[in-house]
Amino acid sequence: MNGATREKSSNDEILFCSFSPRDYSIIYGGSDGVVNLSVILESKVLHKLSSSTHSGAVSCGEFSPDNSKAITSSHDTTVAMYSVHEDFKVLGSLKHHSYAISWCSFSPDGSMISASSWDNSASLSCSSTGKQLSSLKGHHKPLTASLFNTNGVLITSSWDKAIRVWDTQYGKSFPLTGHKDVVWSISCNPDNPNTIASVSRDKALSIWDIRMGGCIASVRDEYSHLVYVTFRGDNLYACGDGSTVIIKDVKNLLVTCPLLS
Repeated sequence: MNGATREKSSNDEILFCSFSPRDYSIIYGGSDGVVNLSVILESKVLHKLSSSTHSGAVSCGEFSPDNSKAITSSHDTTVAMYSVHEDFKVLGSLKHHSYAISWCSFSPDGSMISASSWDNSASLSCSSTGKQLSSLKGHHKPLTASLFNTNGVLITSSWDKAIRVWDTQYGKSFPLTGHKDVVWSISCNPDNPNTIASVSRDKALSIWDIRMGGCIASVRDEYSHLVYVTFRGDNLYACGDGSTVIIKDVKNLLVTCPLLS
């Protein structure tokens, strides 16, 4: 994709943006509850669709691994499902939580949908039927994220300062502790499913090994309020409520900033 294209939601307050794994489509949305799907090629919008599916702010969205479906979560307590190849047709709405939903994601095979909620729980649903498969309770404060690693292991984070690693078959989990404040965001390393990263209101960017059950590296940035982190290749990218994007080489971070102080 060459150059840059600026897309807007109706009030220009975009809260999330997600790329398709197969083509040049993106979905994005904001506090107005409107979900947008755009196809962009060489900085030009070729096709754009919008859906007013939600009655509250749209917090997250993702395409299925095969690019046939998309999901979005909202503060209206629902997860909406769409058919990507049927002009963004709404397939249904998942209503398995009592408070706002902060995050949603597909499992690696696309068969399940996870959602994390401010009701202190996460849920797993069948992506074909929308039926709830399980309700996962272990955190004692609102959840900020829920996502799968490439092995299909579910990871969640919360205002309770903890990250939890789940055995979804039995509904059991164990915590990863060390952050001193809200864990805002987590990311799973696509090249190493046992490694995850997190950022917290304690200003720490941390790397964890879920096999060891602990933190293996951490660095603090006293000048940035980091709220989002993602793996990309050999680097970690983190950003916050300012204008700064922090880029860290993962291998170097493991060597120079071992363990959480």
